[in-house]
Amino acid sequence: MKNAYFITGTDTGTGKTLVTVALLESFKRAGLVACGMKPVASGSDGSVKNMVCEDALLIKKHGSVDLPYHLVNPLVFTNPCAPNLAAEMEGRELEMGPILSAYTQISALCEVLIVEGVGGWRCPVFSGLGMVDLAKSLDIPVILVVGIKLGCLNHAILSVESILSDNVALVGWVANMVDPEFQYSEQTIHYLKGQIKAPLLGTVPYQHKLYYHDLSQHISLAGLLADDR
Repeated sequence: MKNAYFITGTDTGTGKTLVTVALLESFKRAGLVACGMKPVASGSDGSVKNMVCEDALLIKKHGSVDLPYHLVNPLVFTNPCAPNLAAEMEGRELEMGPILSAYTQISALCEVLIVEGVGGWRCPVFSGLGMVDLAKSLDIPVILVVGIKLGCLNHAILSVESILSDNVALVGWVANMVDPEFQYSEQTIHYLKGQIKAPLLGTVPYQHKLYYHDLSQHISLAGLLADDR
């Protein structure tokens, strides 16, 4: 595998899956074998015996390789809340082992692997561990998804500060227009470009119908493809 990236967001609902799919399509358009995974998901769309996550299914669908679901999403919980709380409520264990195993197996099949986190950078996952620990265990750089809306400046700046203070590389960020009624998107993005010392990889327009448009056209891979990581 040539490259891997960890997708985090300024909050839940910022469009991490949307951007993950856009990145997958962009890398595929660039001629690379690209796969994605969502290691942990809360809020199952299936029965208890056949739990699946819609976001994970979309990531699986847009990958270059038809991966088995259990590799794309090793851990899935029924309750739509922080994974550590969902695991406690469901009487289940949260273990890093299945995630690391799935990551290794997928890595052998692709040139680029996009790993989508859950919630924001400080979202708790395991007992005493969070998204930051997962990203550091995988030893991959981060792409931050900023949901452009009222209040996002604070969330974005704090997220960037937290990522850098954890000594994790931030290789880029994506502006996702989550609020079509927000009147100050252009000014907000301009301000953040001066605050975030990483390239803006793209601005994804508001999606009236999820994944209806070809999202790859809104993402620039110039900085990422030049990276020999």
